[in-house]
Amino acid sequence: MTELLEMLSHGSKKLRQLKMAMNDISGTLPVGMLQQFADLDILDFRNNNLTGHVSTEIGMLTSLTYMDLSHNNLSGVITEEHFASLKRLKYMDLSYNSLRIAVDPGWIAPFRLQHACFASCQMGPQFPSWLQGQVDITYFDISIFGITDKLPDRFWTTFSKVKYLDFSNNGISGALPTNMENMPMEYLQLGSNQISGQIPPLPRNITLLDVSNNSLQGPLPSELIVPQNHMEVLILSSNKLSGPFLERCTQLLVIDLSRNNFSGKLPMWIGDKEKLLFLRLSYNAFSGFIPANFTNLKNLCHLDLASNNLSVCLWSQRGKNFIMAQQFRTLRALINFSSNYLVGAIPGEISSLAQLKNLNLSRNYLSGKIPDKIGSSQSLESLDLSRNKLSGEIPLSLSNLSYLGDLDLSHNNLSGKNTIRITT
Repeated sequence: MTELLEMLSHGSKKLRQLKMAMNDISGTLPVGMLQQFADLDILDFRNNNLTGHVSTEIGMLTSLTYMDLSHNNLSGVITEEHFASLKRLKYMDLSYNSLRIAVDPGWIAPFRLQHACFASCQMGPQFPSWLQGQVDITYFDISIFGITDKLPDRFWTTFSKVKYLDFSNNGISGALPTNMENMPMEYLQLGSNQISGQIPPLPRNITLLDVSNNSLQGPLPSELIVPQNHMEVLILSSNKLSGPFLERCTQLLVIDLSRNNFSGKLPMWIGDKEKLLFLRLSYNAFSGFIPANFTNLKNLCHLDLASNNLSVCLWSQRGKNFIMAQQFRTLRALINFSSNYLVGAIPGEISSLAQLKNLNLSRNYLSGKIPDKIGSSQSLESLDLSRNKLSGEIPLSLSNLSYLGDLDLSHNNLSGKNTIRITT
């Protein structure tokens, strides 16, 4: 890198853009040499193998508007000296290094950022006061930042222009504001914090909402029940939520409501979400049967209904068709129906789930033999049929499952010689 900059310095010193992203550049960042390029506007070294500390001399690159040093192995402390003369800076990304930001609380930044990303940098426990003046930010990521406090009272009005907000994996406490409805926010990620209270009315254009692993409770806001045409990803897992939900969110691709207090029958309208790719409703108290219109979920890749009170017979009423094969033929990632009330035998038509990688029917009331055709499900990587009432011999066809890494048939009444050939 040093050699390249030396060659450039012997030619034109009017270098304005230095884009070296996504290479295998190692060593330290040669900030001292960069100073000779007085017009340097863009500095992009993301996704390399840079090591060592960042020199305070970087603060003398007065023409910088864009600086991205993310996804390297930089370490040490960043202070206000690193930003001293960066008056034109609009874009800053220092994420995914091993940097600690130690800026004086009374310092006033000379720049007005629009993009601020400090994911995995360490600065907490309080929200950094110097960032409170950055009212033009539209992209704001301080996930894994070490904050273990409430957000400032005026936070949501100060950062009223934010469209992308990721404060996940901190220890932020308190409740969500009630005045979010008119914000332009499209992506809101607050997962793995200590946020409590109810989910308030949401921004009208929100596309992704992740508030998983918090202490939210009560019913969902009305816009998740009445028409909501923008929401695509909804992750509310590991809270204490209950009540009706999502009936009119027409564009949903991902739904994760696992580990909450939802109950009653599985809503029929889920089967109308034909674009749905991922559905996880495990660890709730849903009961009854899987609605027949789940057959409409042609794009579904991941289905997890584990640990509910669902009653499912794997055979149709006529005893000819395998219900899961009928309904979920396109599933590729996972079927998890564990810890429910599945009854009946496992039909040979299970082999029609040709693309499925993970099948978990454990902790149910399945009986009869394991069908020999299960060996035709050659994409399987994990198979768990444990804690049922299965009997008969373990089929030798399991040896055909060349991708199988996890097999659990324990706590059944199975028999047979140890003749299964496990290929590696």
